[in-house]
Amino acid sequence: MTEEPRIGALARRETYVIDASVVLKWFYQKEEKAIDNALKLRDTYRQRKIDLRAPDLLIFELANVLRYKRDLEEKYIQDAIESIYKLQLIEQVSSRGYEGSSQDSPPVRVLGI
Repeated sequence: MTEEPRIGALARRETYVIDASVVLKWFYQKEEKAIDNALKLRDTYRQRKIDLRAPDLLIFELANVLRYKRDLEEKYIQDAIESIYKLQLIEQVSSRGYEGSSQDSPPVRVLGI
């Protein structure tokens, strides 16, 4: 018996756990590689085609890396951090998946670009 595809809000999306190396490319492209992949991932998430999650430490890692980029102003860094919170990426992540996942949830994939 084949399962019928779910429609709308009931459809399960693939979930990816990303790290600071991916998110950094959203805000700073100089000397970075695979920028197009990182931006496409962000845009796909914004279109709600996939779910992205990030460990709690992402905010601290990103802020730390950005503060050492001499060509960035403090306001830009603050805006970058604020936008991460607005994207709602931060959740408690464990080796078993992310908080709130169930056995019916699709697998969580760890992704670095």
